[in-house]
Amino acid sequence: MSAEKLKQMLPLISFLLVIAADRLSKAYFISRGEFELNPGIALSLFSDAALSGFLFNSLGLLLVLALLIYSRKEGGLKFLILSVIFAGGISNLLDRLIFSGVVDFVRIGPFPRFNFADLTITVGVLALLILSLRKDGRVKTSNN
Repeated sequence: MSAEKLKQMLPLISFLLVIAADRLSKAYFISRGEFELNPGIALSLFSDAALSGFLFNSLGLLLVLALLIYSRKEGGLKFLILSVIFAGGISNLLDRLIFSGVVDFVRIGPFPRFNFADLTITVGVLALLILSLRKDGRVKTSNN
């Protein structure tokens, strides 16, 4: 496979790897009974209404899908990052459909539990923010 073809396939490969890693890690912690089911959204907000979590998750996925379609022609790092964010959202949506909530198992300090998909979404959003602020190694301003 040529380097160019591999570069074109990287978003799809990353998408599949994120989903596989998230699903496998969740299966492992479910089998050990070391997880919490979060029907809400980030930081357990709206945890008393599973439908709210499903709606927020679905709306977020539609937004990311629209951005993916819009950025598909240019490809590059932005498209790769959006692919990873989309994968995390899809995996969490699968949880909502299967378990009526998201399987969370990572606990760090006083923060609510989270999972690998949450981590990829968060890191992806931060990467998009950094990417949007930087262009050619400089902070983006209205003049450049």
